[in-house]
Amino acid sequence: MATTYRTPGVYVEEIPKLPPSVAAGETAIPAFIGYTETALDRNGIDLTNKPTRITSMLEYERFFGKAQEEDELEITFEEEQDASGNTVRETISVAFNADASRHLVYYALQAYFANGGGPCYVVSVGPYKALGEALVFDELDAGLQALAKEDEPTLIVFPEGQKMVQAEYYTLQNNALAQCNALQDRFCIMDVFDTGETLETSGDVDAAVLAFRNGVTSPFIRYGAAYFPNLRTTLRYRYDEGQVAVVHQVNGADGGLNGMALSGIKSGNTAAYSKLKLALDQFGVVLPPSSSVAGIYATVDASRGVWKAPANVGLNAVSDLTFKVTNDIQDKLNVDPGSGKSINVIRPFTGRGNLVWGARTLAGNDNEWRGTTMSPEDILEGKLIVEIGMAAVRPAEFIILRFSHKMQQS
Repeated sequence: MATTYRTPGVYVEEIPKLPPSVAAGETAIPAFIGYTETALDRNGIDLTNKPTRITSMLEYERFFGKAQEEDELEITFEEEQDASGNTVRETISVAFNADASRHLVYYALQAYFANGGGPCYVVSVGPYKALGEALVFDELDAGLQALAKEDEPTLIVFPEGQKMVQAEYYTLQNNALAQCNALQDRFCIMDVFDTGETLETSGDVDAAVLAFRNGVTSPFIRYGAAYFPNLRTTLRYRYDEGQVAVVHQVNGADGGLNGMALSGIKSGNTAAYSKLKLALDQFGVVLPPSSSVAGIYATVDASRGVWKAPANVGLNAVSDLTFKVTNDIQDKLNVDPGSGKSINVIRPFTGRGNLVWGARTLAGNDNEWRGTTMSPEDILEGKLIVEIGMAAVRPAEFIILRFSHKMQQS
């Protein structure tokens, strides 16, 4: 409605032509760097080392294919029978009898979206390697350098980092932290290196954590956060039933199904097939936590706001943890007096699931937060000054409360 003027005079109407000074922007947009089955867009153009934005697993599969098939899965089926041939006890276990696939990007995206993730980027650094073949540092580093040209991503994740040589993995993470510092618009989510075979005692954890803190040598640690331990997920491995070997033992001797493939049992013994198939589907993929945590970042930003720390939140699609962190172990991970490289833990809580239990950056001992409220003169005069920042009602309204307390004289 036009303004009605009732008094003679000169009126100046200002019409703003510029947009608001604060523009809305996306947050928690991770980029997953690793190997994929394919890397082609709708027109057949190669997407290798080209950051590609996706919003769902359907889009991922359209451009990058699916997970690598596992050829070394083995099901062990042990039965105890009585004299009449009736089964009185049976156990079924699933394991890899040789190298598992080193490629986890597909599963990482599944975990990300299961935990509330939204738009993200995928940087394919090449096709899958043969089972047992090592990942190449230069290829993954090239993917990281390609990401530097893309402005929107705010988080960097290497789902397959733990499948690299340990020293190369930490070099790659140092390079990622350097990129975060140079561009000032992104953050690195890291994992403590874990081969999945070594962490059984607190001493093993101490060694892994020490290797992590010694390996991450970048001076830009405030641009990264680390999480521990790995996750046993409810995600299923991709496999061909014809390649799944069955080891069948009856009272300690070879049973009738021994040496067969799972597909060969399907038509002849449906009862046994159903049991073995169920056990195989319950053998979940083990993943580093970074991909799931990236989903938590996105969820918290969308539901609570960027001012809310991504902590005290339960993880979806996780059945168990590869290591149970105790209070004593967490104390050592939270803050290291020497390096100051804090590690956030994931812990199980009865009735609440597996929670992200911390939101520290690696700069847990940063000098920036030391001695900022008190001068040497204040200390000599026996004054204790505490500066408190409080967000009231809305995140844009900050009230600074400064309390000065004269300490007791000696």
